[in-house]
Amino acid sequence: MQAGMATAPRPHPETRTASSPADPPGATGSGRLRPQRSGRTPRGYRFCDGLTEGLVYWMAVFCPWAFGTTQPWAIWTMNVTGYVLGAALVSKWMIRWRTGYQPPRWGDGRTH
Repeated sequence: MQAGMATAPRPHPETRTASSPADPPGATGSGRLRPQRSGRTPRGYRFCDGLTEGLVYWMAVFCPWAFGTTQPWAIWTMNVTGYVLGAALVSKWMIRWRTGYQPPRWGDGRTH
């Protein structure tokens, strides 16, 4: 490439529209991509997994530190955290239902 010559940036594969020069196989005429059924973990599912991990660690550290969770403020905090964990679980169920994603299970031989 010659000095001073700029090249146009290539679009990210997930942000391409159907009007892009290289239409991916799943492109529709409306300029949007259909969700593809692949083995990749959906972004929302990964977010909920990370949120669950952080909240469980938080609860394991916070509960004993907060006087065994016997004070009203500590009970309220743990209840709210439990409700958020429940909402994350329901979100993961909905993501799995809408996308058809099946997470790997112990002993089935699949990897992430």
